[in-house]
Amino acid sequence: MPNQAIGTPTINDLAFLNAARQQKAVAAGFKSGTMPCLPDASGYADTSPAVNIVDGKQYGGAALLLLKKHQEDNRFPTAEYISDGQIERARLSRPSISIKQGEEGISIFFDAKDEGSGGDWESRYVRLFNVAQTSSPWEVKAWANEQRQEKIEFLQKAPEARQKQGPDIVCSSSDPAKYLGQYFAAVAMGRPFKASPEQAAQFAQKMEASLMQTIEKGHINPFQLSKISNEASLYCKDYMAELKAQDRRASLEHRVERTQTHSRRL
Repeated sequence: MPNQAIGTPTINDLAFLNAARQQKAVAAGFKSGTMPCLPDASGYADTSPAVNIVDGKQYGGAALLLLKKHQEDNRFPTAEYISDGQIERARLSRPSISIKQGEEGISIFFDAKDEGSGGDWESRYVRLFNVAQTSSPWEVKAWANEQRQEKIEFLQKAPEARQKQGPDIVCSSSDPAKYLGQYFAAVAMGRPFKASPEQAAQFAQKMEASLMQTIEKGHINPFQLSKISNEASLYCKDYMAELKAQDRRASLEHRVERTQTHSRRL
């Protein structure tokens, strides 16, 4: 591999700068109360997922928060995304597909193993664009459908139009990791997420304060969002397991009740 040119930022430099910029924007979103994980006037948060329309990946953790904020900031109807590399692939068979002039995407950094160097972890990133930023969203979706070789429903319904796919998840904590973990579970399971104004306000204040904590020379720790999101994701797994266990118990009780009611009628 050629030596890094003097003065040229490394991938780690870019990851640091990008994380710092995005974290400040998210902290500002919590301060203003505009983050999608916070409830609106109805008491419910936006739990429509952020997805890659080509491979069907549903984003979670910090990526979910960043993409949902990107959607909210730009008033895009859905959080359906496509990478710049996927756009280039699409152009091979559909040359008219492109990103609209002047549109800016969002960079999502992540750590991945470099199999070519003994499995060492390294920073990588993907540049994502909302389908609304493309020249023809429907053509992009048609191409994506061809790639998956199956008919899928691309357009996500607006939060107020989505049907419930299970009981409400009612937030039980203002602790950042627990609040976010329960919100992540609601998104993953397609359930409505409800929080009281007091809980949401306390959570937002805690998140803003945590994200703006300073380290040496007054700089913020730019990876605090990832740290909290990772803790929330771990909590989410246990929380979802408990919800599924509750669902199984409720289903069993319902079947037993139906059987007993049927027996009494005979």
